[in-house]
Amino acid sequence: MRAVLEHLYGGATHLEPSLALQVLELADRYFINDLKRLCETILIQEVTEETVIPLLQAADRYSAQQLFKHCIGFTVGRFVSVVGRPDYAALSAPLMLHVQHALAPLLSPSASPAK
Repeated sequence: MRAVLEHLYGGATHLEPSLALQVLELADRYFINDLKRLCETILIQEVTEETVIPLLQAADRYSAQQLFKHCIGFTVGRFVSVVGRPDYAALSAPLMLHVQHALAPLLSPSASPAK
């Protein structure tokens, strides 16, 4: 909450990555869009094979569009590694559909190199 208050009253916010997800939730709840974008920027830097699924779920929950797009792209780019993780199986059906829709163009016959 301190980071939110600092942002509201001071403008500039130094935000530790470890707090960015909590602050994202508050920024979404209180419609502080510039702080929300800052949190998304920080969280995008934290996306790894281990964090992508929880961050994708959070991005969906808090309507964090840039983080959402980044997580989908990351998941598609490292699909084999990410799909083998236990948390991937726990994704909601709508989120799995988003991943599948992003993956589909790469699997279509028109995406294959011409012979």
